[in-house]
Amino acid sequence: MSTIPIISKPINTDYTVIGGTRLDREKKEKRGLSIVLLNRGGRPFRRDLFDELTGLGAVEVISIEPPSVSYDLELLSRKHGELRFVLLQEDISSGERVNIGIKEAVGRYVFVLWNDMHLKASSISSRVLEKISDRENLCTVPLLQNGKNETVPSCFAPAFIKGGGIEVIPLTAVRKDMAAIYPFDYCGIYDHDKFLLSGGYDPLLKNSFWQKMDFGFRCHMWGEKILANTSIKINYQNEIPFEDTTVDENYKLFFLKNLAIRFTGDTGYLPIIRFFSYWVGTGSSLFSSISEYKQIRRWVKQNKYRFKCDAGSITELWDGEES
Repeated sequence: MSTIPIISKPINTDYTVIGGTRLDREKKEKRGLSIVLLNRGGRPFRRDLFDELTGLGAVEVISIEPPSVSYDLELLSRKHGELRFVLLQEDISSGERVNIGIKEAVGRYVFVLWNDMHLKASSISSRVLEKISDRENLCTVPLLQNGKNETVPSCFAPAFIKGGGIEVIPLTAVRKDMAAIYPFDYCGIYDHDKFLLSGGYDPLLKNSFWQKMDFGFRCHMWGEKILANTSIKINYQNEIPFEDTTVDENYKLFFLKNLAIRFTGDTGYLPIIRFFSYWVGTGSSLFSSISEYKQIRRWVKQNKYRFKCDAGSITELWDGEES
């Protein structure tokens, strides 16, 4: 079960783990690289995919499976002793799947990718991992390409828009150590321990865009780094997923946890005066708005010393360099 605390009581998701017979004590102590595979849609030749991933030299491969699985997991796990399957009991958001995968992983670093991506072996060489270790990033974003090997946006810069809202600007000319506000499509190499300390992706946010924005802003406000590494190349085998940036119910939680917070030199806090604009903007009842505001204010107070800046300074000073 996931026990990553976000803002209130942890949201627990039941799941079953199958496989991993070769994850012996020696491999666990080395704490190399784990691969977490997220699944969407159908992909033929699944067995070939697992052959490919388990041949990359990672400590383990963890495949996050949907509630209904139509192929023999026991047979596959016996063939590949470093392959583990996480069987979800219910449908959950992509961020929650990442949370579970990284929590289960034994590696010091965890490469999260999708089943419709192709990863080159050179992207996870020991030299690449050494450089990632030296940079001490919370997440390292890869260079993403389409099926024609054309570079697609994988770094996004935050920007305020008229009226006080927020948007992201896609940057196609990715260069080494370019900062990203969040990992596009959740794809990247995460530092296992730093990710868990960050709280991971918030299960209360169901819209993947606002879920990633919340994660990214929180990490940057807490002094962590999300940087690109052009040595790591990933190709999409299918269409690149559409990013739904609609301002919906998820936005108000993102606003409270990020845009409404102020930094005063050594602590972050959520001012009471921000409540009125929040209440009017959401259109919620006074009672529910007060309850939500109190909850987030408690969360901010509990983590006040983790803040190194606020969302306003991140956005205003963003230049795409190492943050």
